[in-house]
Amino acid sequence: MPSYKNIVCEWCKHSVKRQVRGTKDAGRFCSRDCSYASSSRMKAEREALRRIVTKQYKRAMRALRESRRVKRERERLQYIDDALKCVCKSCNEPFKQITHLGSKAAYCKSCAEQLEAESNRKSRRVAKSRRRARIRNTKSDPIDPFDVFETADWACYLCGVNTPKSLRGTYDSRAPELDHIIPLSKGGTHTMDNVACACRKCNNIKGDILPNTPRRGNSSAGGP
Repeated sequence: MPSYKNIVCEWCKHSVKRQVRGTKDAGRFCSRDCSYASSSRMKAEREALRRIVTKQYKRAMRALRESRRVKRERERLQYIDDALKCVCKSCNEPFKQITHLGSKAAYCKSCAEQLEAESNRKSRRVAKSRRRARIRNTKSDPIDPFDVFETADWACYLCGVNTPKSLRGTYDSRAPELDHIIPLSKGGTHTMDNVACACRKCNNIKGDILPNTPRRGNSSAGGP
């Protein structure tokens, strides 16, 4: 015998007496139309909920991507700012270099210009001091006269007088000059073991004579 049951339809809210079956909608709706209408509404609600969740998910992902982009940009700018910050090795003053690419600059602009100028002056000094040796086709090394003067503590090797750096290039009798112990005209070489610091007066007196060679009017001409 089929069994009947009084139910209240979940869709239309009508109280009806219907046969109870073993289906999933048994005892919930009064007819198939109500069952289909309820199913369509639930499907529409699930679809709307899915759209809402998808929209919120996309919004959250956009916010996450934007926050990551901002973080990367902040880190990049911080890296560039740190890379541009340098400390001059010469004056110990902080400065910013022009580009963050490559290695950090060692000197600020003013110190770099001064060092470049000094390097150019040194190159000219070396070239000028080697010119006579090259003309005589004798051995010559790249010697900076200032290195020789500093090694001699800016003192004449013949008379021992102080030859200040400030007098270099002047006509003062104490002006430091580079002297070849064995003159180039006598076969001497332009090497560190044959050059010395001499004052202008002793260098003019010595001339191109060999060390310890007597001269007229002097008991000795080249020795200290």
